[in-house]
Parts: sequence; structure tokens; C-alpha cells
Amino acid sequence: MKCEFHRKEAEHCESHIIPKFAYKWMKKTGSGRFRQLGKFNSPIQDGIKKYMLCKDCEGKFSKYEKWFNEKVFKPYINDCNFVVKNERELKYFIVSVLWKVLKLFKDDGNNYNFKTDLNNAEIEWGNYLLNDEPITKYKNLHLVLVDSNYWIEQKSDLYFSRSIDIEIAESDKLCFIYAKFSRFILIGEIIGFSENSFQNTNITIENEFRSTNQIINESGIIQFFMDRVNNTKEYDDLSVKQKENNAKYYKNKLESLRETDYMKLQNKYK
Repeated sequence: MKCEFHRKEAEHCESHIIPKFAYKWMKKTGSGRFRQLGKFNSPIQDGIKKYMLCKDCEGKFSKYEKWFNEKVFKPYINDCNFVVKNERELKYFIVSVLWKVLKLFKDDGNNYNFKTDLNNAEIEWGNYLLNDEPITKYKNLHLVLVDSNYWIEQKSDLYFSRSIDIEIAESDKLCFIYAKFSRFILIGEIIGFSENSFQNTNITIENEFRSTNQIINESGIIQFFMDRVNNTKEYDDLSVKQKENNAKYYKNKLESLRETDYMKLQNKYK
């Protein structure tokens, strides 16, 4: 099979769409299990993976994932006042994640409104990742740092702080690639955005990123967030049997869970 990155014949390996370190952190600081949006009755033990890359390309992406984990993820998780410097590795990491999300969904059979633009973004981002060619058309890529002041409504903490979520999001006028993990949101503009849709988030413009001065003005993205938060409430519709199983699971783990990030958020509004 051909590697979906460099297009050469090579043996494929499973690639995490969202890097594995995000899931490891969730397991360590949470209940030990997590769910996919829209599939809350089915706990999973690991993240979404696909046979997409060859071993060499997976290794290249992994190098930047390791950099992000050590230089950005861990420092910011430990201190939301941490200032993220805009280094080359940051851009490569963000483009690589958004490219994988785009590849995962783009040809999934859905009738996307902006398929031509999605195809072109895949090529442009891929050429940057592979050959360091400049990104000119789909260059507006955003890093949003979530802190405790970010919530759009009460009890959205669990989504913004702990959920992992990926999507090609679009309406009749707007399209973007979306990746969210832990307290980080990555957005790749495809079409339909104005110049003031974001403030202090664009990796093409900013020298550094801090959670205290970032703003999203685009109403389409705010609505998208609200829809995703509401989707997490599907957990309330679990079957009686599933709720009994969950209660038993958490009772058995209560002592080890008591001081985790997950339980602190669960207890916040009690």
C-alpha cells in the first residue's frame, strides 16, 4: 500500500489522529476510560487510529508530537499562565494534526460543501509537511489555549478541559478543520472567515500565545462549540444498565479517582 503522506509503497502502521500523549494524560488524570462524541454508550481504551502512514513518516510526525508534549502540553497543563512560544516545531505539529484529521474525514462519503477546497488544503498542508513548501492559501491556522475563564456556559468544563474531539466542520458558508484535546483547540480555516474572526491565535501572525488575551469572534464557531457541549450531555441518556455499570466501575475506583482533574471538574457544581 502507498503511504498517504509521501505516496510511496511502504508498509503501513497505525497512526493516532490525536497524539497518544493526550490519551495517556486523560487516563492518568481521569477515570481510566473515555468516550467518543456521539458514542457515549461505548467506552474506549485508546484513541482513534488509522493505517495511514508508513513507519518512517510516523516517526517524523512523532518527533514533533514529542516536542509539543514536552515544550507545550505539559507546561501549560501544569500552569495555564504559561506562554507558548511560536517556534517552527509548533507550526509543524499543528499542521500535522489538522492534516491527519482532514485525511481521516475528507473521503468518508459525506457530501462536503467545499470538497475542492478540502482537497486543495490537503495538498498544500501535505507539501509543507513533506517538503517545507510555503502555505499560502490555507495559512490561517489557530492555537487556542483553554483556561478556567473560557467556558461558554456553566458545566461545559468537562468538554473544554478534557474532551477529545475532531471534525471537518462546515455550514453553507463556513468550513474549518477542528481538533480538540485536553485544554488545546486547533483550527484550520478552509473558507468563509473574516479578518477579525480570531484574535491572538493565528500561528502565521503571533510570536507567542497566552490564554488571557485570545478571543474568537466568529459566531459560526461559537455555535459549533455550543453544539459540541450539548452533545456531551448525551451521557444523561445512557441506559439504566449502562448507568449501573458506570456506578459500579466508579465506586470500585473512587479512592484512586478522588484527587484527579476529572473528579474535581465533576464536583465543581455540586
